[in-house]
Amino acid sequence: MVSNKITLSLLTFLAIFTYDPITEGIEEDSTLIARSRGMYVISALDGSHAHMLVSIVFINGKYKGSTLETQGSYEQFERRTETAVVGGTGVFRLARGYATYETLHTDSVRGYLVTESNVTILHY
Repeated sequence: MVSNKITLSLLTFLAIFTYDPITEGIEEDSTLIARSRGMYVISALDGSHAHMLVSIVFINGKYKGSTLETQGSYEQFERRTETAVVGGTGVFRLARGYATYETLHTDSVRGYLVTESNVTILHY
């Protein structure tokens, strides 16, 4: 049961699935190195935070076939945010670390977002 004092919207329960390209540069035609596969689930009543579960799946280069697994609270309307690297496969087996994300460009008409990501890991 939901109290009538709280206004809930569709955004409150929305899950966004991702299959986004990860490229070397910010240009749309930049070299593809990996794909981001996962989902964002809204986890705050005001829609400001999401729980992010993302696999970075390398499809080209020396890391092809390896993955990095990230998860954590994603502050949707902040320019910078950070999540944990909780594992990996292939070259990145047993990886631990963190990933930072900075929004560089947003085009809401096209649904296009450019995010710079930096991943720092320790692996064995």
